[in-house]
This record gives sequence, structure tokens and C-alpha cells, in this order.
Amino acid sequence: MTKSLLRIELRNRVRELRKLGKTYSEIKLKIGESMPKSTISNWCKGIKPPAFYTKKIESINQENLKKAREIAVQVNRIRREKYLANLRTKNLYLINKITKDVSKIALAVLFLGEGSKSVKGTVIFGNSDPAIIQLFLGLLRKCYKIDESNLDAPYNVELIKIQ
Repeated sequence: MTKSLLRIELRNRVRELRKLGKTYSEIKLKIGESMPKSTISNWCKGIKPPAFYTKKIESINQENLKKAREIAVQVNRIRREKYLANLRTKNLYLINKITKDVSKIALAVLFLGEGSKSVKGTVIFGNSDPAIIQLFLGLLRKCYKIDESNLDAPYNVELIKIQ
């Protein structure tokens, strides 16, 4: 067979596969040849895909979107971890520059947002983030002499020291 006859047969095979509802990627796999999708698209002009084709493409798109979202979550998690680690490293020196007055302001802001008083001499502080609770207790220790035996926490919170 001549090259042009082979090309015509290939084109007819591509058109038949398209009529059966195959995607361009599926057609490329079936014919087993490296061919640009633009060529397949050009050869398939005017062919109306079967009724099920739209649902098939929607299903493929949904599956691809699901995979893309899973990858995006992983990539964003890694990116965020790197960003936060960089922030910690760059700002670690600031911990030694915090004065007692600045600590009292931070303590007051935390208490205004998350604290309350119920009985004279009783301070209540609640937050779902253990790091915030640790910060509050650390600042409380730094700013005031407190009797640690009077501290009562419903959860085991490891306490940090702020110098």
C-alpha cells in the first residue's frame, strides 16, 4: 500500500472510533501512533458524538478534578509548612526582645478575646488551640507571680516558658 492509502485508512479508522464516542486520547491509544490531537480533531470535523458522550466527558472531567484537588491539597500543605517554618526561623530572635510591658499588652489582648472572670480572683481562659493556651500561661507566668498549684486545666497542656 502507498503512504497516502495508509493515511486514508488511518483517517477512516479515527473517524469510526470518534463515531463510537472515543475521546481523542482514547483514539490515539487505539491507533497506536503518535499523532497530534489537532490532527484527530481536524479529521473528525462534522462527526456528531453519540448521546452518551457528554456524560462520559463530564465523568472524566470530574475524576480529573478530584485528582487535581487532592494534589493541590498536598502541594498547599507543603507550601504552608515551608512558609511557617521560614517565619519561625526568621522571627525567632524577637522572643528575646519582648519586654515585660509588651508581654502584658499581649496577655491583655488574649484575655479580652478568650478570657473571663467569674469569682473574685478566678481567671478563666478558653481556646481550642493548645498553642494559644500555652502562650497565655507563659505570658501569665512572665508578667505575674502566680501560684501554679492553683492552676486547673481540664486537658493536659504542656506549658511553655517565655523568657
